Amino acid sequence: MQSIFHSTNTKEQLNEIIGFIKLLQKENSYTKKPINIILLKGEVGMGKSHLVHEYCKHKGILSSSPTFAFLHEYNNEIFHYDLYLKNDEYAMMRLYESLANKGLHFIEWGSETLYLQLQNMGFSCILLEILPTDNTNTRDYNFLI
Repeated sequence: MQSIFHSTNTKEQLNEIIGFIKLLQKENSYTKKPINIILLKGEVGMGKSHLVHEYCKHKGILSSSPTFAFLHEYNNEIFHYDLYLKNDEYAMMRLYESLANKGLHFIEWGSETLYLQLQNMGFSCILLEILPTDNTNTRDYNFLI
């Protein structure tokens, strides 16, 4: 996979990441077509749910983590999935059906494999890898296609 955008930020300074996600939702020079699915890849505690929460807050929408649920839906425009320990056949069928809904979809515990499956099914998606840095207060955000 190829990186199209990389940034190192604190969890409190996500404006650049949120701005790039907004840019991806329109036609752009990075992906050539609008992206409406963001696959979030990162270990426990990297800030996957926090990023979605901050994105929603930026749009004036209240949100919560779907850690114990498969999906939380916000204002019929933002969909937040948590695939941790929920990757059986039934869960994947629900995911594929839900992705047909118009809006922005954040999928926690995304992977390269899921990215390729969704691409092959005709979905427009990107993989956002969130990695630790030497500074415990910052994370590396790497957008991959």
